[in-house]
Amino acid sequence: MIYEKNIFRFNIDSLAVGETEDPEVSCMTIVSSGNERTIEQIEKQLNKKLDVIKVKTFEEKDSISRELMLIKVKYNKTTRRAPRCSSASSKKSLSRANTCPFKKA
Repeated sequence: MIYEKNIFRFNIDSLAVGETEDPEVSCMTIVSSGNERTIEQIEKQLNKKLDVIKVKTFEEKDSISRELMLIKVKYNKTTRRAPRCSSASSKKSLSRANTCPFKKA
């Protein structure tokens, strides 16, 4: 007989580490998605680590989610003028907040 080991797998969507008031302790934010069992297994694995002080889980409705986009723009003297965002459709395609990303100084 061949027995297959039950392997638990999950993806980390986002990972951020920041400092706290205590220089010996860091705050780590891990974002992952899954069903209730998956989240429970992640918590259990984190609590097994000796260096972990506390694990706190937030529901999706209690969290704030933001996206960040980095854009590299190449231009020369002839294409240097900022485009004007005039139509509503172009505004929506450029940004969720419906604002023009190019503003004159």
